[in-house]
Amino acid sequence: MTEKTPITVGKHILDTLTVGMYADNRIIFREYIQNAADAIDKAVAEGVLASRAEGRIDITIDPETREIRIRDNGIGILHENVYQVLDIGRS
Repeated sequence: MTEKTPITVGKHILDTLTVGMYADNRIIFREYIQNAADAIDKAVAEGVLASRAEGRIDITIDPETREIRIRDNGIGILHENVYQVLDIGRS
C-alpha cells in the first residue's frame, strides 16, 4: 500500500473496547467462526470453491503466546475494502 488510507473509528468504539459487545467474552469466537462459515458460503456462491465440503476453518490455540487463530479459505476481503469492512466500533 503506497498511499495512506484514513481509518474510520465509529462512535461505539469506547463501549466496544471498555464494556464490550457481549456479556460473555467467549462469544466473540463464535462470531469469528460464523464469519468464516459465511466467507466459505460466499466462496461457493461465487465459484471460488466447488462446494462447502472444500471449505476449511482452522482454529489454532497457542498457550505459549496466548494466541487463538481462526483461519478459513473463504472468499476473503479485497485489499481496497479492508477499512470499509473492518470498521472498528461503528456498528
